[in-house]
Amino acid sequence: MTKRHFYKKRPIVGPVEEVVISNGDKKRHRVLARIDTGADFSTICEKLASSVGFERIVRKLNKVEKIIKSPTKYFKKEKELLKKIKGVTGVVLVRQASGLTRRVFVPLKIKLANRIIKTQVTIIKRTHMSYPMIIGRKDLQKEGFMVDPKRRR
Repeated sequence: MTKRHFYKKRPIVGPVEEVVISNGDKKRHRVLARIDTGADFSTICEKLASSVGFERIVRKLNKVEKIIKSPTKYFKKEKELLKKIKGVTGVVLVRQASGLTRRVFVPLKIKLANRIIKTQVTIIKRTHMSYPMIIGRKDLQKEGFMVDPKRRR
């Protein structure tokens, strides 16, 4: 474990950090997360979401995804279906370079740099990515984190 540095009482994090996540039960998972100041929201991959306790939500999300293919055409209908899933706290349409995607929000506790962040994260397919989790700008701002791109874990 590297020594934690601060700037004016604000913790400094690097581009990749080890975090501990839980959904409120006793299960905790240590994962490497990418710190992404370009992303608004924190996200977790479907596989990690399932292991943390959101497997039912992931299954239902995939069922709804098979029913509705076009994110913009049926967004209102899909949003109503997704919001009815127990544990889902919100639904949003997100623009990416690859197009529009639907995201559902679920509650999660993240321990980053010895600080607990109670937040809402989105669940997405991240099989093509190097890290199962992204910490977004909104969660970094909550605790006043500073990002040093040169910092190593």
